[in-house]
Amino acid sequence: MQKHDWNIKEVYPNIFQIEDYKGVHVTLIKGEKEAILWDMGYGVYDLKQLIESLIDTPFKVLASHGHLDHTLGCTQFDEIYLAKGDYKLFEENNQQLIKEKVVTKAVQKGDMTEKEAGDYLKKPLPKINELIIGTVFDLGGIHAEVIDLQGHTKGSVGLLLKEPEILLTGDAICNDLWIYLPESDSAKVCLETLEKSLKLPFKQFLVAHKDILYPKSHINDIIEVMKNLNSKDCRPRTMYFCDDDVYENHKSTDYGTISILFTEEKLKSSES
Repeated sequence: MQKHDWNIKEVYPNIFQIEDYKGVHVTLIKGEKEAILWDMGYGVYDLKQLIESLIDTPFKVLASHGHLDHTLGCTQFDEIYLAKGDYKLFEENNQQLIKEKVVTKAVQKGDMTEKEAGDYLKKPLPKINELIIGTVFDLGGIHAEVIDLQGHTKGSVGLLLKEPEILLTGDAICNDLWIYLPESDSAKVCLETLEKSLKLPFKQFLVAHKDILYPKSHINDIIEVMKNLNSKDCRPRTMYFCDDDVYENHKSTDYGTISILFTEEKLKSSES
């Protein structure tokens, strides 16, 4: 693949936030005997080569959920781990037509050559191992536990890094929380996930689209916005992948603006 200058930030000792194509981030957690790659990005750049250059141990590849910006890079690896609740979503988001759209734009932008695009489209999907809630990976000096963060998608999971007391949340807990998608759960489920996360033993959390650590207390800000979803008082938004009317509730905080996108259906299913 074409040479790419990676933007890599060590947000905490041995935890690296790596900016992938289109500003998506993947996370590398380095233990003394094993590592974890958390998400795979779009796969436009040679992520596997980068990871192998940064570590000298074996590593496992885990997906926070099944969306394309977190899993299209899966074909660079022989096997990955994904929660069963997002198997179907993963298949939908890794269809050949979607890959073709991604590489067409990448070639137009000069991020891929025509040959690289062709090679990208030929790569088969990897073996999928079930990522089971409660599984603990002993990396050597860091224990990483798989946490249920259902809401943004039904198979969304987090990774609780016990020793540094950091929770990796993917897109399930973040300032830009999308619950308007067909694969998203109700607002009630999303709120329950947020509230349950506060009971977990961590001090900071790391989201998929930023390279900063947020304090655990910031989740209370997100909860406050979630509790006040009301299409009557929230502004309408035009969004892709949704035929229903989408609304946004937002609030400025010390840690950026929180924006939650939702539909009436997600509110009604919360009441039933």
